[in-house]
Amino acid sequence: VYLENQLLTHNGSLFTGSDLIWYNNINLKADLVAYYPYQESSAPSTFTIATDQSASGFATTDLLAATKTNVTPSTSAVPMIFYHLLSKISIEITNASDGQITSIQLGGSRPSATVDLANRRVAVSMATESVNIIPHTKSAGTRYEAIVVPQECALTLTVATNDGKTHTHTMVESELLGGKIYTLAVTLTNI
Repeated sequence: VYLENQLLTHNGSLFTGSDLIWYNNINLKADLVAYYPYQESSAPSTFTIATDQSASGFATTDLLAATKTNVTPSTSAVPMIFYHLLSKISIEITNASDGQITSIQLGGSRPSATVDLANRRVAVSMATESVNIIPHTKSAGTRYEAIVVPQECALTLTVATNDGKTHTHTMVESELLGGKIYTLAVTLTNI
């Protein structure tokens, strides 16, 4: 290992590191692995999503990884494509009830995973219990989104309204794949 867990920052066109010195053997090939969000202690072998994704927890919950093999030193930037390793749940609500939405929760998924960055894979940790996630608000009252660990589960959506009602629906058990977006289209009624 020539370099491990080096922080790089994006300057608008490419990623650079303050103390990054590339080795100068043009015949020596390297395999590069990059990830986001950066963890100072070490690259993650496990990852746990934020259960409150309503504010900044949403951006730091989206685990991305990129790999590039057989790279030799050059003066050109090394192009790397980052892939989303987790699943995104998009929630679209049509509110046909008399109340206004006051809170929303997405339950039924486990929050932790083991991580293999070099192969861009995650696997749900069955040792953790399912949790309720407070989704990120895209448009109050109509559009929300949440990041979850890929797994097979039956998600439960719970929506509370200001008329004192709680609306709950459990989806069919489905397999959620990494890097995919799943849309839940929901209509609230007075019943």
